[in-house]
Amino acid sequence: MKHKEKEKRFLITTALEATWVIDQPVIFLGEWCRLYSRKDIWLGMDAKVTPYHWSKSEKLCLDYEYVNSLYECLLVKLAESLNTIHGVDYSNKYWRILIGPWIANLIHVLYDRWLSITTVKSLYDITGTIFLESNIESSATNDLLECCELMKTDEWNHNIYAEIINSLDICQPLIKKNYKEQHKISKIKNESSIKANISKLYSFVAKYFSRKQDIFFHEAYITKLELVLLQLKLGQFPQLWKPFIPTIANYDKDLRNFEIKYQAKNEFEKFLLKSIPKNIPRTYLEGYQKLSDQVAKSPWPKSPKLIYTANALWAQPVTMAYAAEKVENGTALVYGQHGGGYGVSKFSFSEEHEIKISRRYLTWGWDSKSETSLIPAGIGKIPKIKRKKSKEYNTLLMITLNASRYSFRLGSETTRNFLDYFEDYFSFTSLLQDNIKNNMVVRLTNWDQGWSQPLRWKDKFPDVKLELQNRDIYKLISESRIVVHTYNSTGILETLSMGIPCIIFYDLKNMPLRDSAIPYFEELKQVGIFHDNPISAAAHIDSIWNNVDLWWTSNKVQKAVLNFNKRYCHNVKSISSTIKSILKEIIKE
Repeated sequence: MKHKEKEKRFLITTALEATWVIDQPVIFLGEWCRLYSRKDIWLGMDAKVTPYHWSKSEKLCLDYEYVNSLYECLLVKLAESLNTIHGVDYSNKYWRILIGPWIANLIHVLYDRWLSITTVKSLYDITGTIFLESNIESSATNDLLECCELMKTDEWNHNIYAEIINSLDICQPLIKKNYKEQHKISKIKNESSIKANISKLYSFVAKYFSRKQDIFFHEAYITKLELVLLQLKLGQFPQLWKPFIPTIANYDKDLRNFEIKYQAKNEFEKFLLKSIPKNIPRTYLEGYQKLSDQVAKSPWPKSPKLIYTANALWAQPVTMAYAAEKVENGTALVYGQHGGGYGVSKFSFSEEHEIKISRRYLTWGWDSKSETSLIPAGIGKIPKIKRKKSKEYNTLLMITLNASRYSFRLGSETTRNFLDYFEDYFSFTSLLQDNIKNNMVVRLTNWDQGWSQPLRWKDKFPDVKLELQNRDIYKLISESRIVVHTYNSTGILETLSMGIPCIIFYDLKNMPLRDSAIPYFEELKQVGIFHDNPISAAAHIDSIWNNVDLWWTSNKVQKAVLNFNKRYCHNVKSISSTIKSILKEIIKE
């Protein structure tokens, strides 16, 4: 049987137009190549877009199992290499805390990029592509935060795609020299507000009252007042510790010439093993001694009885090194939930990682029979909102999602099909009655990442009011008749816990739930709060708009909200008292 001849097309991997050609048929590697703001160019091209390999959640789930297994193996092997390089003998848990987020991100990202190239290779006969000459040192950022930002840029992704294309010998590329990279890595900005300066002054004075065995609290995801009360209840002087920026380290090519003793099982793993030494942040290699010195010189407790955080061990190398060292010496690490998706999403690396590195994990209400370290503690902080009856307000507030154009850390809490997501909320808007649509406010983020959401809205619905984070989100919520959430977010839990009338709608095929969460969302669906499509959501809002309170305060709706809140965003009388009791019990263990 004769095989069908593949269509010949020139490959474009990113939105960098220096790599584009317009005089021949092209294949865009993905939608990330086609910036909406540049549609006047790509609409006129003879172009197609490669189908995305994770458009179906079933494949994403299977691939997540593979990369997670690979991560566990490589973490151990990389830990061995780093112990040897730095002349230390730390456990795998130490290295999981310190480098786990980075190596997981790299594996997730590179596997996505690898699958993109192998997919286009299987579908098309690639006639050529353009590579831009780059500096290999630029891929080794100083720290994890810089690395995460770099992974979302067109330049970094172009270079990775180029390396994969070379590795697979797909085509003979044309190399362009003297290209100037456009991306910029943002630095942590020093706050200059009066409140921030008062906080700095307090922290400067308070550190002199810190004792070496005090519990270390950092980014606890409770209000400052509750944090102060919590520390007082535990008998220690309240501290408001701030993160440290890691010292800059110089790139050392020779130091990066190390091997990871892992037997690759396929071509992707071979590629990954070569990529790790090139991409590992300098803080963990060239700057490791400086990082250790920063920990030693920090004013933080030298022998803390316990460490409690809810968000500090993802992109703060000094804090991560401190926690890793103290846990290695026997200190208990307690982690607290810090957002939505936890306990709900079908799978989430963020959740799994935080549970694995901690001795106890404090949730906002949910638990699991298979995970004994979980302790339902209640939602960390609920904004105080003064609100009249819903009929006193005319605004429908819709809160939308934004994400990198390039796939990042894997999890089912955010969509992989962003254009479908746009179409869903545009369909929802088009179906609303005019009197509702005219009173609609769409909350966008000012971190657009090339999706051009404001421009898309202007083109589709020029009269809809857009809010680009100029006003406080809770102020907007307090002045809205009803709030519409369009993704699996922290905002859902906060709004429900505050008792604010809301509608939730998103496609469960794009953002699947775990089995244990389905009954709770099903109950919300039965009373009109949750919808898995824009048609149902718009129809329900049309039906209740003139008397939202009548619907919201009905017994069946309030019962569903109560059941959901008890499970996922339980509101306790005093979160500081609750956490105090839990931490005291853990210290006794």
